[in-house]
Amino acid sequence: MQANFLLTREMNNRLVCDVVRSPLVGHHFHSHIELYLIKSGRIEILINGNKKVLGAGEISVALSYDAHSYRTVGSSEAIYLIIPLEYCGEFLPLISSKRLPSPFINDEKTCETVRAAMEGLISGGNEITRRGFIYSILGAVFDRMTDADEPTPDAFSPQILIYLSRNFKDEITLESVAREFGINPSYLSRSFRETFGISFIKYLTVLRLREAVILLRSGKFSVTECAYESGFGSMRSFYRAFHDEFGCTPREYFQGKPTGRE
Repeated sequence: MQANFLLTREMNNRLVCDVVRSPLVGHHFHSHIELYLIKSGRIEILINGNKKVLGAGEISVALSYDAHSYRTVGSSEAIYLIIPLEYCGEFLPLISSKRLPSPFINDEKTCETVRAAMEGLISGGNEITRRGFIYSILGAVFDRMTDADEPTPDAFSPQILIYLSRNFKDEITLESVAREFGINPSYLSRSFRETFGISFIKYLTVLRLREAVILLRSGKFSVTECAYESGFGSMRSFYRAFHDEFGCTPREYFQGKPTGRE
């Protein structure tokens, strides 16, 4: 089954935790970690080819770049949590070095820990409190992880996308990434487009734009600083990419919001 890369989700680097009723979500993937905790009813969940109908109290975990979808059987209610990688901190390396024996969790202790933390996130709180809840959830999930077999990288490997998410600020190219993973550049380029629906360069640009927007929102840096800190080689390439993506300049995009120093 072909999974769609959610470009809009990548651009929205926001932590989300909310209740959803009778979800019907097509096959997709993104860099964020996504959890569903079933509150009532039943939901058929597919993650990386593993399909299961989950009932009340059970949890699904889609890690970075796992392809996943949701289909309600009858009616249902669930809490869903989307965790951008920037919230993962010290847990992030585990994503590439370990694996979950199953993306579905039903043991009472883990489910109760995750449920309590999710409800705490919904209730609100300051940033430190929210991160505490996230770490509680990630700790419960990663306690279940085991050492992964040595991966055999290919054009569809999540390891490539994780590598890009960690190194997009550097001067990386299609050729350098292909060399890093022992893949023919032409094959990587073609497979990247066929699998994700966008080019390698477009995806790399999205990662850099997302970082630039985060830095601009902080109000601590000039536009020039944000551009170079995000991996753009020149202000011309940054402005062109920004306008192509958003149809306006950074100043226009953040009109009425703190954008840092020009």
